[in-house]
Amino acid sequence: MCQVVRCDGQCLLVYKTEILTVLKLTLHVVCKDVLTLSCMLLKHVLKALTLVYASEYRSCTTDWDLPLSQVLPIRVSTPAHLVQCCLISSANSTVGDR
Repeated sequence: MCQVVRCDGQCLLVYKTEILTVLKLTLHVVCKDVLTLSCMLLKHVLKALTLVYASEYRSCTTDWDLPLSQVLPIRVSTPAHLVQCCLISSANSTVGDR
């Protein structure tokens, strides 16, 4: 039975009462083999119920059909005020050189 529960946790929720009944009956048994199998059952049930699976395997949420200029977080553009500052600083440096 401990190998039967190795599946998705949502599938186990249907059999919750049966699994709990089996665990209640077997976890207090003194026999080493029964106790080992009962603990393995509990281990697999807890693992199946707590695992989280990714529904998407990509790290960005934007569509892949968009051009790179719209998708990239760093834009390669020169704002007008930056160009203006560069022109002013280059003009000031040529005036001071004279």
